[in-house]
Amino acid sequence: PPATPWNAETTRSEFDEREATWLERGAEHWGAGPLASARQHRDAALQHLEAGESAPAQARYEESFRQLDALDEIAQQAIAEALAEADRALEFHDLAAAQHAYAGAQQIAPNHPDIERALARLAVAEAVSGLLEEAARQEHAGELEAARASVTRALELDPARESVRLSLARLEAELDAQRFNREMSRGLRELAAGRSARAREAFAEAQALRPEARGPADGLAQAAELNRSAALRGFERNAEQATAREDYAQALAQYRAALRVDPHLVFARAGERRSATLAGIDGALTKLLADRSRLESREVQQEAAALLVRIDALPERGPRLAEGRQRLAEWLAVAGTPLPVVFQSDGQTQVTVYKVGKLGRFLQRELPLLPGTYTVVGSRDGYRDVRRSVTVVTGQTLEPISIRCEEPL
Repeated sequence: PPATPWNAETTRSEFDEREATWLERGAEHWGAGPLASARQHRDAALQHLEAGESAPAQARYEESFRQLDALDEIAQQAIAEALAEADRALEFHDLAAAQHAYAGAQQIAPNHPDIERALARLAVAEAVSGLLEEAARQEHAGELEAARASVTRALELDPARESVRLSLARLEAELDAQRFNREMSRGLRELAAGRSARAREAFAEAQALRPEARGPADGLAQAAELNRSAALRGFERNAEQATAREDYAQALAQYRAALRVDPHLVFARAGERRSATLAGIDGALTKLLADRSRLESREVQQEAAALLVRIDALPERGPRLAEGRQRLAEWLAVAGTPLPVVFQSDGQTQVTVYKVGKLGRFLQRELPLLPGTYTVVGSRDGYRDVRRSVTVVTGQTLEPISIRCEEPL
């Protein structure tokens, strides 16, 4: 189809409308160069039209429109600069300058999304400034916790305020430093007072605040050494107390607990040897004294005699051990002393005492027997054997023992 003929009036109206729009957006302030160039080409086009020169006029208008089109890119740059200027003004709490810059950006592009965000920041700017002033007063008064709370609220209102973020970071660093110094001081006080657990707790808190610092690690090492020393002193004290009350098994346990902490402790190694010896002697003595009848056995008597030798070889012994030793010696002496036992028979029965021998036939006979249990057997031709168990007990007098075979076969 044939090209649409160029219409000068339509072109002039379009230029005027576009020029008016840019003027409303303040282009004479931020796009003066391209705007002036566009006007020059428009004026030149009008001169060509007055001279009847249509083609040059059209070319000039086309160039004027290219200059107006260039304002779009310049407008975006102007908006960015205005917003940046407004942000800088907010960082320095210059609300008037921020408002002026935002107004300029809003004139260029009223519906720009960054403008809406900027206006929202401006709406809370006064409240943010008030909170920051309050925080400054609180910090000056040494109320760092309250100052941090005020700055935190300010940052919640305007998260984009970098100066507020930096202030919060600085306050938190100062509070951490205060807490660090406080915990270190507390740890040192607890160490001086000998309270290792509380000292360790304080130094651990300090280490959590500053993991790279050497002080907390040194403090924890000192607390561990204090705890170790206290534990060893406790084991030694408990062992000495157990020995004093002649609880040798408990003393042995305490010395061994100390050796688990440090196998090279001289006092613990010596105490373990001594307590092991005493615990063994005490256990053997307790067992013998628990059942006197066991001393009726020759083997047990030998065991008791050997134990008395071991007790007598001790450089010192407590009253309980000495008393037990005395009682065992007395029991052993009695257990080795024969007691008279009277046997009665009918002169017809053959009497035998097992482990002693044959007594033969008699009417009455006295036989010295060591404490213990004996089996006595009577036998006679044509009669059923009789058997009796006789127990000889230290300190008791037996009635005469009758052994007679009286039941015919």
